[in-house]
Amino acid sequence: MEPNAVEKPAYAIGDRVMLVNDAPTTKQRLVLGVQFSHKDWFYLVEWISPTLAPNTPTFNTSLVKETDLVRVMV
Repeated sequence: MEPNAVEKPAYAIGDRVMLVNDAPTTKQRLVLGVQFSHKDWFYLVEWISPTLAPNTPTFNTSLVKETDLVRVMV
């Protein structure tokens, strides 16, 4: 048996982040969810601002790995 020591996630729900490959002028995104799967943390982040198309039936979120995010300092 191995001990089940899971590290805490780097980001929490409500944290402001940016995607690593985004242009510097890209808006901040919010972490909307956190999930641990296959020994990695995944984060549900805003993909499209809800104010752009409030009634459009599209996926407004994306599931990304911790390495794809950068913390935004407020």
